[in-house]
Amino acid sequence: MAMTSALAHIVAPCSVTGAGPRPRSIRVDRHYPKSIVRVRSTSAPEEHVETHAEIDAASVDTVEGILVDDDGTDGLIAYIGTGKNVRASRRGVLGGLGGMGAALGLTSSTSAIAAAAPEAARASSPAPLAEVAAATRATSAAPASSIAGYANLHDPRLFNGLATADRTKRSLDGLIPAGATVPSVEVERAAAALEACDTPMQKYRQLVSLQNTDETTFYALLEAKTAELLPVLYTPTVGDACLQFGTLVQRPPGLYVSIEDLGNVRSLVNNWPANDVRIAVLTDGERILGLGDQGVNGMGIAAGKSMVYAACGVKPGWLLPVQVDNGTNNQKLLDDPLYVGVKQERVRGDVYDALLDETVEAIQGRYGQRTVIHWEDFAPRNAFRNLKR
Repeated sequence: MAMTSALAHIVAPCSVTGAGPRPRSIRVDRHYPKSIVRVRSTSAPEEHVETHAEIDAASVDTVEGILVDDDGTDGLIAYIGTGKNVRASRRGVLGGLGGMGAALGLTSSTSAIAAAAPEAARASSPAPLAEVAAATRATSAAPASSIAGYANLHDPRLFNGLATADRTKRSLDGLIPAGATVPSVEVERAAAALEACDTPMQKYRQLVSLQNTDETTFYALLEAKTAELLPVLYTPTVGDACLQFGTLVQRPPGLYVSIEDLGNVRSLVNNWPANDVRIAVLTDGERILGLGDQGVNGMGIAAGKSMVYAACGVKPGWLLPVQVDNGTNNQKLLDDPLYVGVKQERVRGDVYDALLDETVEAIQGRYGQRTVIHWEDFAPRNAFRNLKR
């Protein structure tokens, strides 16, 4: 049977044949167009059966029936009426889910569910829906183009909004709107989104989101509006960004090296996607601007200084913001459930020095000894000592 025509037949607004109390439940058998309608009333527990009965959805208070095709041709339709007096009962919806599981072969018999007593529908649970999803995942392996397309869609180095080149080659057809455009239009789009922001911090969040999704547009916008955007991406707004770092859903990209990674830092550096880093901006977040110890939230300053480099003409791929996380002595951060760093007081002495040494060696080991290490916002007690070392 044609599934769409069967559904149309069910929802056709007509009257229910036969007299009696107002119907409370309607069940439709699989024989279309020869429908068998079972009308059950709360005041009359016995079922009144009519052949060729037609249904007026507006006269039905609760629909808990399902249409099951038991001959294997068209699967299942779950129908819940939409008339002004119709409401979908939880019992009916869950009963429908049970029928869905049966129709997909997840239970033993569709006929058993189609003809089940009202108690069976009430006993149904949402579990079959999870089974349906699991069965779908198990029987439809993702094609290679699906995997490649999704990866390219979420790679900010490749994705350029509607201006992304080689859509078909990158398996992006259908994953982005068809209205292909040029990079300058994407910059205009980003600028318009920025104009809709009311505060510098809102603009900061918008720009970081753009950087995480479309680097080409982000840096083109930064180049076009350098004087306007640097106060947003760096001082003074970056101070607020550090204070609110734990609430940022999207954070500026960078490399995090914690005290727990001591002895394994090179593997972290190897995870960074760029192959030609020229400048690494390091901070341990102990003296961020005039805000003091901000712990790992200091990544905002390392990332911000990297953006300053980019605004001055340094290729973005040459820049690596690094946050060294050796703890924090800021009790407010230690008590904050949204703090994203290691929750312990700062590690000092030889262990701290060893972590810094290993970080520098790992960066220069991968990118070369000529890689510039820019030390940013270390506390005075460590800043000069580190430079001398």
